[in-house]
Amino acid sequence: MPDEWKPAIDAAALGKHIAGLEQGAFTEYGYIVKSGDQWKQVYEGQIIPEEYRVLSFPPPQVERDEASRPQPQPEQAAPASQPVIPIVLTGRNNAERMKEITDRLEAGIQALFESEQYKNYLTAMSKFHNYSFNNTLLIAMQKPDASLVAGYNKWKDDFERQVKRGEKAIKILAPAPYKVRRQVEKLDASGKAIPGPDGKPLTEEKEITVPAFKVVSVFDVSQTEGREIPDIAVDELTGSVERYQDFFTALERTSPVPIAFENIESGAHGYYHLEEKRIAIDEGMSELQTLKTAIHEIAHATLHAVDADATPEELASRPDRRTREVQAESVAYTVCQHYGLDTSDYSFGYVAGWSSGKELSELKASLETIRATANDLITKIDGHLAQLQQEREARQEQAPPIWNGLDGLINDKPFMPGATPEQQANALIDFAERDGQRLGNGERRLIVDYANVIRDYQLIYI
Repeated sequence: MPDEWKPAIDAAALGKHIAGLEQGAFTEYGYIVKSGDQWKQVYEGQIIPEEYRVLSFPPPQVERDEASRPQPQPEQAAPASQPVIPIVLTGRNNAERMKEITDRLEAGIQALFESEQYKNYLTAMSKFHNYSFNNTLLIAMQKPDASLVAGYNKWKDDFERQVKRGEKAIKILAPAPYKVRRQVEKLDASGKAIPGPDGKPLTEEKEITVPAFKVVSVFDVSQTEGREIPDIAVDELTGSVERYQDFFTALERTSPVPIAFENIESGAHGYYHLEEKRIAIDEGMSELQTLKTAIHEIAHATLHAVDADATPEELASRPDRRTREVQAESVAYTVCQHYGLDTSDYSFGYVAGWSSGKELSELKASLETIRATANDLITKIDGHLAQLQQEREARQEQAPPIWNGLDGLINDKPFMPGATPEQQANALIDFAERDGQRLGNGERRLIVDYANVIRDYQLIYI
């Protein structure tokens, strides 16, 4: 082509036209022409041999031995601590201040369902699951990212830390019982009132304790500085979840009904069978999804079980379907958040519609049910995890069971005589995963079942 013609030709348009005729395409691997051969990403994420390498010119400035490694990502800065949104109380005495803070709590309950604050409340609950409902809500309203709170003097005396200058306090409620002397009915040994000569109950003066509360000020650890404190964070469970087997075993022990895996064709992750009193979890899911589903269904089994001989009145008092789902999902979110399981896929936009038209007392009762159930599950799971750790340490102190290897199975030798089915299953799983490839849930369950079969065979025939 003469040089003087070249400026008149649109090279890009010509290239696209030719590519259309050839059914070619420009890709990250270069220009590819449809030849009838199937393109396979054999070397995806790996070092490509030089003879098969297709590079743009000039080649990228990347060292050859670094090309297949993930490039280092810049460290993300920790999110800044949120400032306290203080509750300003103007009452002149404790009774007036209690009235003010009670009014704020009632308004806070209504606002909880009309905004994005519901997830903030559940997140706060995951950290303060053993706090009262009122105090959990007060903390969530004033500092949603709080993780550990204490009074000014407690920070100074017990933790050797000082509240930073200018920090605003978080207002919560603390018990403030007082004693008074009052005339009360005189009771006999069985607890019945003793009648006097006129037939009326006799009375006597006694000192009694009257339960009461007062408003106190606390500060979050992020508002203090000084001596380092022990790490208060719960060990987080991640991705293909660390310590998955221990955590799932703890869930099985926590659940009020048996848990089993099955192929659920409806597309549901799991379900709680009300009549058969069991939980089913879909096979083949990720470890993370398996745990989240198990927690959700355990919440249903804990909160919403009904006896087969329940009366019509008992059935009528059972929460409706929407309330049951709100309660189970809220408990699951709180428990997952407590243990660091990914909760980014949880959404609570529907709670606004669910709460609409409900009385304040009914909303508060549901929130208290959620709080109490989440606290109960977390306490039980923690207990079972500690128990599993103790059992593991006890086994390590004992002489290890004899391991005859896979040839023992083939040649009818005793397979780990004296070991429990759990030890046998763990040995087989460790052997299968010796090259670093993790087994799926179904494969793990199959090995556990197989170990039980071997145990039963030995009991019967050996």
